[in-house]
Amino acid sequence: MKTKIVFVTHSIGSTNIAIEIIKNISTNFEIYVFYTSYSKKYFNSFNKYINYIECRKNISKKKIRELLTFINPSFAFIGAGGDNMFEFNFLIVCNNLKLHTCSIIDSWSYPFKRFRRIINNKTITIVPKIIGVPNKETKENLKRNLKNKKILIYITGLPHLYSKAATLLNFIKNTNYQKNILFISTPMEISKKYQVLDKNQIIFNSSKILNIFIKQAINLIRIKKIKTNIYICLHPLDSILNYAFLNKLKSTSLLKITVMKNNKNIKNISNIDAVFGITSTMLLEFIYANINTYSLQIGRGFNRKNNYFSNIKNLNVINSKEKLNKTLINILENKKITIKKDKYEKTEKTISKKLANFKILVNKIISRNMNSIKNNEF
Repeated sequence: MKTKIVFVTHSIGSTNIAIEIIKNISTNFEIYVFYTSYSKKYFNSFNKYINYIECRKNISKKKIRELLTFINPSFAFIGAGGDNMFEFNFLIVCNNLKLHTCSIIDSWSYPFKRFRRIINNKTITIVPKIIGVPNKETKENLKRNLKNKKILIYITGLPHLYSKAATLLNFIKNTNYQKNILFISTPMEISKKYQVLDKNQIIFNSSKILNIFIKQAINLIRIKKIKTNIYICLHPLDSILNYAFLNKLKSTSLLKITVMKNNKNIKNISNIDAVFGITSTMLLEFIYANINTYSLQIGRGFNRKNNYFSNIKNLNVINSKEKLNKTLINILENKKITIKKDKYEKTEKTISKKLANFKILVNKIISRNMNSIKNNEF
């Protein structure tokens, strides 16, 4: 009989992580995925045989307990990708059932609050037995905050971003007279009643920042008379309703603006000159693929000491309208930069190595967990 492993996912980040884990683990496991109607769509093109169980977003802990007791898994990967109660309630029940659990965080931002919620006016902290984190800094952050908890923390990197970057490499080709600029939105920050805010959390108006970007880009394209495509990719949690001004924009002979509600369509854009955004982790995909990438941090909220997006390698921070103006002029006036073959090959090898290391580490985590069950540890 195969060992049973459960995956629980609702947010896009934890869904992407779950897919990367499933792609890399042995076929000797019987896999069950608990997902919601929101995360379900990301598994549609996933061919690996899986037992899918669709649940209501507000599924009760009693029902979760019944399902897990019936399946009786040996191990559970619980998503920690956002401020939702779906993943958190599964973590609570798994801990109550003394199931062996692991969460691999999809981003370095606010790691501690991912395991905290406000329930009945009390702040509750529930952590899995094993946590995977992107980097050393995130590991140290969690160790400080969870110093009284008996947990294992591994540095697992950002496998879902490496995987997406690998597909982007195929679309960096020869030159084109048009300029192709991509903007990736960050969803509007809306406080939830059960959400525990991190003291370093940055609150900003993404609609205002995108409006600044669009106005300056349109003005410069008109002045420079350079034919340009601007693609605006909405985050899955974002809505066009947050950007009413976009409905008033019209394409001209010089400018074509395309709003994409599905980030999968990005792979259809070749020859990207530059990528703009605010604090979306998708920006890292383009950095790994050697595409010029910029974070628009225009406003007071970005001045915090622990701004996770202020010191990312190869991420160009723009903190004023003047700097944005100069950057756009450089992009419009400069010829498209083609990546030299040796640099392309080096990037490809680096990404392949990171994905290979992730596969080794995931199987190590599962193997260690199986041994712990046999030895009655944890």
